[in-house]
Amino acid sequence: MEPTEHTPPESPSPQPTTDLEDIERSLQETEELLSTIKQRYAQVQQAKLQQPELETRLATLKEEINAVQSQLSQTWEALESQLITWRDKEELFWQFLRFAGIGFALAMLVNVFVK
Repeated sequence: MEPTEHTPPESPSPQPTTDLEDIERSLQETEELLSTIKQRYAQVQQAKLQQPELETRLATLKEEINAVQSQLSQTWEALESQLITWRDKEELFWQFLRFAGIGFALAMLVNVFVK
């Protein structure tokens, strides 16, 4: 008995090509991960190089801030002392007017009663 239909020969199973594709995909993912790790490592190295410079700059800025605060404090003291001086002068002015007015009024009274 001969078969009426011809059966095609069995092709190699798709398993080996799938394994190769899986390996290629895994290699690609590994390369991408390695590339990401290399980039992060480069960023860390660059940050380590910048750190001393930034710390020095921070110290300089703190010194400048302290100097500016000191100057500002001195300026406020100078302005405050001028304000106190003006208040003192203003008070002296009003005292002068008060006593001069009283003296004038007394002089007028004495002038009226003496005549």
